[in-house]
Amino acid sequence: MSENTGIFTNTNGLQKIADILQIVFCISPPEGTTADTMGQSAAKHYKVHIHPDNSGNKKQQRTDLWTSSVTKKQGKTLSYWCFSPGYSMAELVRHGIRSIILTSGTLAPLSSFTSEMQIPFPVTLENPHVIDKHQIWIGIVPKGPDGVQLSSAYNNRFTPEYMSSLGKTMVNLCRVVPNGLLVFFPSYPVMEKSLQYWKEEGISSRIEEIKPIFVEVKGKGLFTEVMDAYYDKVNNPQSNGACFCAVCRGKASEGLDFADMNGRGVIVTGLPFPPRMDPRIILKMQFLDEMRRKCIGNVKYLSGQEWYRQQASRAVNQAIGRVIRHRNDYGAIFLCDHRFTGTEAKSQLPSWLQPHVKVYDNFGHIIRDVSQFFRVAQKVMPPPKPKLVPCSAQSSEVNSAASSFFTAPGPVLKKAKTLDSHVPSLKRKRAGEPAGEDLFCCTDEPSGKDGMAKLCIEYEKVSKSTRKKPVSLLDALEHSELNPNEGKSQCEKKAVKMTTTSLKQMSGESRGGRKKSPL
Repeated sequence: MSENTGIFTNTNGLQKIADILQIVFCISPPEGTTADTMGQSAAKHYKVHIHPDNSGNKKQQRTDLWTSSVTKKQGKTLSYWCFSPGYSMAELVRHGIRSIILTSGTLAPLSSFTSEMQIPFPVTLENPHVIDKHQIWIGIVPKGPDGVQLSSAYNNRFTPEYMSSLGKTMVNLCRVVPNGLLVFFPSYPVMEKSLQYWKEEGISSRIEEIKPIFVEVKGKGLFTEVMDAYYDKVNNPQSNGACFCAVCRGKASEGLDFADMNGRGVIVTGLPFPPRMDPRIILKMQFLDEMRRKCIGNVKYLSGQEWYRQQASRAVNQAIGRVIRHRNDYGAIFLCDHRFTGTEAKSQLPSWLQPHVKVYDNFGHIIRDVSQFFRVAQKVMPPPKPKLVPCSAQSSEVNSAASSFFTAPGPVLKKAKTLDSHVPSLKRKRAGEPAGEDLFCCTDEPSGKDGMAKLCIEYEKVSKSTRKKPVSLLDALEHSELNPNEGKSQCEKKAVKMTTTSLKQMSGESRGGRKKSPL
């Protein structure tokens, strides 16, 4: 091919395909079999998918049409996906591995997990939890305080009735859950749409009167800043805690530790099913249905629908596992979707959690039982050990990005910026809002059969800040000296004062002042 340059002008694509085939079929065939037989058996566990390459769309939108070069022709992406984890597990067994130990807190249900591995597990163990029954509370919330059924199904998740009822549920649960409260949504679009609706209807302002809202972001750098700010707010003894909104299968639901005060409550707003139109999901379900019809050997495969439902249950188990992190930890779990009342959904929960599940038809009873649970737990359980932070560490955090959440000019701007600065759709919308004065309107809602108290709704519009931003570092330090008592501890005040004095001396020397050198 290299000699016939007129036919093949670019062989990089063919070389990549050759590398892919070499990697996929590099397994040496066992004794008594040929490479062709090995390749045919491997092909049963794989699916090929070809789709247009859309990775350059975002870059293309950012480039300038006048300065950019000629746009390249859109290519295609060839994917070769393995949909059977048992293929690799069988290869380990073929190599003579004697012991394979798989351990995790979210392997349940074990029957479906072992069927996917395609190898026998003669020993299975599912232990109870180390905590006692007074350390955990879990309830299914099928209806909101206004009696509207809670359902995050695809045809109902964006209706105003559902989002309003879910927001009112959040307001009431924030009042009874101390310290940190975690709220998990099925996906990013559902979370952003709900937060936008709550802001427009004044529900977010009612939540932030009790607990400030922090939102999970996709960027790695911004995510660290938001998490540091959330931890600082929760551990501040003068605050009522904070509320952290995240997404199932995201960074917060699977990789972070919300022990003790960082996570006293978890709210799951729905069943997080995978995206149904995703090519991986479609091909995975087709693969399972094909293998189930063939019935190869004694292996029992899941159907595509069974696997699809179990993926949502596994994501829920990952999210609710954030609340209990050690022996002396305690917390409450709220499953805010009427579909959790089904027998199949409850059977997919961890076995140690199933005896504690309660279904509530009356929202007022939820508030009563949760308040009683936390009163007993705070008396019985030992308080968490305080984390000692040295003065040098606190002074270094004064100029960090996380401190911007707590040094706003006033309480109204503080509440508004907490939510707007981390939701892209709200950030774009806020730029076009007209400036207006704050308007507070308190209305009394009639209490229903559930015995709920009167709710106070606050509508507010944030006026634009007219104060100029500090230009230099000295201006910023002088600006912080004008408001020395805004959210800083005694150790931070001392560190800022010393830093300001030393910088002013340095600036005086640079302007021609005398320089004193020690002997």
